[in-house]
Amino acid sequence: MSSISNTMFTFVTLLHLLVPSLLIHPIVDLPRSDVVHVPYGLIFHYITQYSPADRIVSFTVSIPMTWDMCYLIPPKAIRKIPGCYRPVANSSRQAPPRRKRFITGLVAIGIGSAALALSTHNSIQILRLNHEIRAVSNSLSTLTDTTNTHTTQLYHLNQGQLKLAHSLNNTQSALNRTIALVNEHSLVLGEHNAAIEQLALFAQLINHKLSTSMHSIDTHFLHTSLSDILNNRLNLHFIHHKDLPNVLESIISSTNVSFNADSTSLPLVEFVSRLLIQQHINFLPRTNHPTVDDSIIAVLSISSFFAATTNKKTTFSLFELLPIPFPYGGIRVRLADMPYIVGFDSNKRNLIRWTKSESTSCDFRSMSVCRETPPIITDWNDTCIFQILADSTLSLCRTEQYREPIFIHPIGKQWAISTNSSTQCHSTFLSPTEQSYAFHNNLRTLPAVALITIPPDTVLICDRFSISAAPLPTGPSLSLLDSSIFNTSGTDTIDLYQHLSNSTRWPKLPYISDNFQAVLDFIAKTSPPPATLPINHPHQHPFSYLAIAFVLITLVLLGFLLYCHRARKSTIPAIQFQLPTICSTVSS
Repeated sequence: MSSISNTMFTFVTLLHLLVPSLLIHPIVDLPRSDVVHVPYGLIFHYITQYSPADRIVSFTVSIPMTWDMCYLIPPKAIRKIPGCYRPVANSSRQAPPRRKRFITGLVAIGIGSAALALSTHNSIQILRLNHEIRAVSNSLSTLTDTTNTHTTQLYHLNQGQLKLAHSLNNTQSALNRTIALVNEHSLVLGEHNAAIEQLALFAQLINHKLSTSMHSIDTHFLHTSLSDILNNRLNLHFIHHKDLPNVLESIISSTNVSFNADSTSLPLVEFVSRLLIQQHINFLPRTNHPTVDDSIIAVLSISSFFAATTNKKTTFSLFELLPIPFPYGGIRVRLADMPYIVGFDSNKRNLIRWTKSESTSCDFRSMSVCRETPPIITDWNDTCIFQILADSTLSLCRTEQYREPIFIHPIGKQWAISTNSSTQCHSTFLSPTEQSYAFHNNLRTLPAVALITIPPDTVLICDRFSISAAPLPTGPSLSLLDSSIFNTSGTDTIDLYQHLSNSTRWPKLPYISDNFQAVLDFIAKTSPPPATLPINHPHQHPFSYLAIAFVLITLVLLGFLLYCHRARKSTIPAIQFQLPTICSTVSS
């Protein structure tokens, strides 16, 4: 019984694991071409094959630094490099006081003066002796020359060879002239040698100035590159232009990145720079090695880290998503909250996606790797993209209002067009004849949402727009995902509105509910109430100045009336009546 219960438990467990997988709809494998999902109005614009970066490759460049490059080093690193470190001198320290001369110093000065006088006298005597010896030597030389001359004359006279003497005289003259010419050539050669030496000095000066100028330019580029790196603008401008081809070749082979050979947007060095993740700058002091040049004071080491892929890389087919708007319920709507670029792995059924802001650092059309890779989504069954590719009811998709009146987008040699209603257009065909050009106009009615094909040498002229024939694409043709559309090779217009208006598989739930949208529309259309200004700010009321003037005039008039009343009252004369006195008669 226990074995039967275990078997039943295992069967129930396997059934529990297999039933969800059987209930999941299989998704469509998108071809490597532009695709239009007709029932949902979504364009999959094929970009390229993408490989996520899963490792990092480092590359270090060492640059020798001379004393005139110390300004590139931060203050903290300068202390470690003796050639650049200049300690601040203590200005408060005073020089030691000078000692006074003693008697021994005066005695030494006297002895030195006496020795100098004696040596001067001895030098004068030696000069006189040398002069006399030189005079005696000159006299002996003259006597020897005279003796030799007499001996030669006696020899010629004794032999009687006057003819030979004449020939020797001519030879001596020729020899003298030859010696003069040789001397002149020697002078010319000396002048040429001096000119060559001047040219050599001038060439050395020019070479020094050129080397200094090149060093200044290299240092300037190095300074600019380091400043950009410290400001998080990673670059490879610090590499010398002679070494740059070898460096790029080494980095490309190490990162295993492929580039589009037909790309003309950016140079190769900029593509490689976009793979940079981080760069480190280190200043290393000079090592005391006998082979190191004395002019080198330090070594600048820059380590660059690049995003790379493995040899067994996972590839994703990248598509740019573009929803097509269409009329629905009196307004124009389209799929909402769609990612800008998505990638599908057909083997592992994984998803990767970018928003428009995240894809700004990537150039998918030129290189197969991006420096910033978003997370790979392995479970995306509860997303709108999965329901679209599974061709199931779009319960997770929402729509948003599209306010532009016209939507036109090229897809290969076709055009996706969306308007509020059907549009009357004229298809103008330009056909060259032998002597002139003939224009042929054909009336053409476009549905509200359609895929149209414009033949070559044709212009489609409508009321609000005109479209020329698209150039013939070299890639694969457009693919349509809809079981009701079979053959569209001979059709110039494909009506998409009849497929999009079907609400069976797409209930077209709004991204914002109808009640909330009505409230937003009411708020947008309702004019704001007039602003009621507070009483404590009377100067901001429109009639404040008029009221203030009226009050002032009233006060002035009341004051004037009060003044007049007082003045009139003071000018009225006082009337006095003399009352008779009554005398008492009782007393009399």
